[in-house]
Amino acid sequence: MKGPTSPIITVPRLASTNLNPHEPTSAQLSISISPPVTSGGSPDRSFETPSRQPSSFQTMGTINGLTLSSESDQGFVLLPKVDSTKNFPIVPKVVEWIQVGACRQPNFDFRGRDDLIEKMKNRLLRLSQTELTSISRPNAFVICGAAGLGKTQTALHFFHSFKSQFDVRLWIQADSKESLFVAFKEISARLKLESRAEAQDAVLSRELVKGWLMEPFQNFTKKDGKLMKWLLIIDNADNPDDVLDFWPYDGQGSIVITSRNRGAMTQNYFGDCGAELSVLNSDEAAALLRRLLERDRRPHESPDILRKAVAKLEYWPLAIAQMAGIISRHKLSLSKFLEIYESREHRLMYHSTRVGNLHGGYTLTLTAAWALENLSPGAAQLLSVISMLAPASIPEEILTTTPERTKLSGYPLDSGSYSREVEAIESRSIITQQAGDRAHDPVDLSIHPLIQEVVRGQLLKSDDEVASVFSASIGLMTGVWPFETLPFYGFHDFDRVERREQCDKLLPHVTQLSRLYETLPEETRRKCTSVDFLNILSEIAWYQYQRSNMDESLVYIQLTLKILKNEPDSHPQIRAGQLGTWSNIAMEINQPEVSLQKNFEALEIRERIFAETGVFNSQLAASYTETARSMMMNNMFDKAKGLIEKSIEVRKKMPQFSRLQLYSPWYYLSLIHLHEGEYEKAASLVLDALREREMEFGRDDCESKRTGLLLICLGNIYGKLNLHKESFEYHQRALIQFQAAGGEDDLDTANAYYKVASHYVRNKTPDLAQFAIERAIQGLQRSRFHRGEVARAMFLQAKVFSESGQGDAITTLRQSIDIRRQLTENDTRAGEVLKESDFDELVVIWRR
Repeated sequence: MKGPTSPIITVPRLASTNLNPHEPTSAQLSISISPPVTSGGSPDRSFETPSRQPSSFQTMGTINGLTLSSESDQGFVLLPKVDSTKNFPIVPKVVEWIQVGACRQPNFDFRGRDDLIEKMKNRLLRLSQTELTSISRPNAFVICGAAGLGKTQTALHFFHSFKSQFDVRLWIQADSKESLFVAFKEISARLKLESRAEAQDAVLSRELVKGWLMEPFQNFTKKDGKLMKWLLIIDNADNPDDVLDFWPYDGQGSIVITSRNRGAMTQNYFGDCGAELSVLNSDEAAALLRRLLERDRRPHESPDILRKAVAKLEYWPLAIAQMAGIISRHKLSLSKFLEIYESREHRLMYHSTRVGNLHGGYTLTLTAAWALENLSPGAAQLLSVISMLAPASIPEEILTTTPERTKLSGYPLDSGSYSREVEAIESRSIITQQAGDRAHDPVDLSIHPLIQEVVRGQLLKSDDEVASVFSASIGLMTGVWPFETLPFYGFHDFDRVERREQCDKLLPHVTQLSRLYETLPEETRRKCTSVDFLNILSEIAWYQYQRSNMDESLVYIQLTLKILKNEPDSHPQIRAGQLGTWSNIAMEINQPEVSLQKNFEALEIRERIFAETGVFNSQLAASYTETARSMMMNNMFDKAKGLIEKSIEVRKKMPQFSRLQLYSPWYYLSLIHLHEGEYEKAASLVLDALREREMEFGRDDCESKRTGLLLICLGNIYGKLNLHKESFEYHQRALIQFQAAGGEDDLDTANAYYKVASHYVRNKTPDLAQFAIERAIQGLQRSRFHRGEVARAMFLQAKVFSESGQGDAITTLRQSIDIRRQLTENDTRAGEVLKESDFDELVVIWRR
């Protein structure tokens, strides 16, 4: 015999503007509800007529004594409809259910996060029974961050440490909406809100549980008895929209959400109370590794080697846990592990290796943690490029200014697709977007170095893939770098100050690309070598030279020449440019023979190019001037004059000639006249050059340091003419100009401080002299290459100490003489016979 027919209630979809539900049905839901049973056991077919209930609830029907109701802005809840003839079940005194078996036991290996746990305690454990009645919404705490940082382990530690303070403690997975429906059906049964046999409708079970969470009486149907304290952990809520349909917006309780999506910790979702996890600090990371290794009864490792190991693993909890398993499995000492881990091939292999159950409570390997295989093609290509750059402060303009230069299939070419792909990557906490303080400030991205290496290992598996993404990154960089070393015509604003901010912003990223290039296998490097890359290397070398970073400049010069060595006849302009920069460095560090040799090599290449093309350009003109400068250092002044005249001739034949182009030849010719005692000729040339610049840029411009160099030269000329007042004025102007154009730490700024200090000594103002000479020495000591300048400055400082009685004049003098003797082995004269001119000989001619 058939049983009673179940009435069908048509329930409208949730209408809340706060929710974006994706129910299993389309426009409406048909929910089959068994009629309530009377005391006699027969079905009660009487349903309450819809009417307004307290709190704006609309009654829809009943089930087992519960009234199914709707609320216009909160979704569905359940209100009790008391049947005095029925004994309703009550919620057990203690309910604990953990959906994932791996989380049912505490993680005894958990280490660190003490501040975070304390913050969670203050937020989630503060409710007394009295407070429960006054709280209108649950206390939520969001833990967000990238994969493998310990979000789940932190929540697990809190759950097991403090679960005794809650009557109902629940742990559910939010991997998908289906998983949440399954969890709420199980919770409904465990809370005795419905039997397992009745828990057939997922939506109804969800609403039953939400109703209880909002009014957690032990006797829910009668709304009496104890208000129960509950804790709900929602783990892996990486798609917060899925969770909204299950969220109890009213009522009491404590909820912890873990999510890779930073948006979860905003008012759009679960509130802004929480924390974004970062890597462990050094002590926490070392403690975790020590604990994991001790589990296998290994010999104790020293604190130093533990710190080295966790530093190599970037203090990333998942990396530490996974590598601890590998170390134990292969019975490696930490020293041996670090030796093996240096190999990129072994690192990539270790990152994807799973050894049994991973240590530390983690279930995924590094390569699996971010699910990179699920990214769209555009997001994968964009992330691959990001993995090539320096991890911090990646300007978005690199990625968006010339996207067509990447030539990568799927790379986002317009702002809409770029924003969409960045959002997809950031939602997994793989990258972070950092906006400026103002609305229109540019946005920077950042990514952890460990994630970068995992991305490169997982997304770029072949040499061709590595080469294509590397070349794309170089192409993007070429689109935003403010070049100075490429061929040009007319006046060239060399060493212009305005480009430095851009160069400083981009420099870490081009540096990272060049370092990455050197780690690649030879065949891959060959595929990555391009004209764009070589031009970028030339630019880094030149810019580092401009900023007085001689060691760094030489690194990129030698890398470029090493690449070109395999193709001796290719890219002659680039080869000549790097040789020219090398010669400039040799001049700055007082190696006149090396400077002359490199300039001869560069000039030979450029004269050969001119013979083939017949084109007058800036490189040829500069080669003549720079070779003349090297000749000046080698006391070949007559030959230097001849090359300067050639340089002037070339410049005048170039298209778009401007008298501003004569700055360099005029300046260096004036130095020759100054050296030869022809002070009026020297002054005339410098004043002509200064006049041209003032007409173009104004008095004491900051376009570059060129004006400062002219002012220093004029100060030196007037000093030779014993016009000390005028000399002092020009040196002061030069100091101010260098400070503005080069910065306080610039080498020319330091030299100007020395010149000004000399005037203060002459004017008998020792306090000002001491201040200026200290700043000079401070700036000169930035580089190990300018010991001659340091010796000269200390010689003057000893004089200041002697005349003022302040400072140790004898020790300072001895130190300056010691440096001089190291630089001039054949001169062993005593300090009392040495003069300032003897120390001038240690300094390049344009800084004397």
